[in-house]
Amino acid sequence: RRKPKTILINGHEVPEPCRTPLQVDTYYWVPDLFCGASGYRWQDDDEDNRYLRNGFIHLTNEAAEKHYEAIKSFTAQGDKQ
Repeated sequence: RRKPKTILINGHEVPEPCRTPLQVDTYYWVPDLFCGASGYRWQDDDEDNRYLRNGFIHLTNEAAEKHYEAIKSFTAQGDKQ
């Protein structure tokens, strides 16, 4: 069994996003800055293709959540007391 490919974002190892269009009606997830990850069905429309071009499409919620955590690491403040 091969280890899935990953990318590094700000020191976070994230599963590599999809790089090619999906089949119509395939469910996918993207990092969502408001709730962690959001799911969609591929319809090959402008929004789907924008997510694809920007490297945000993942085939699992968990992968999109990891991507979200990596993006958030650029701006989130640590615990301050």
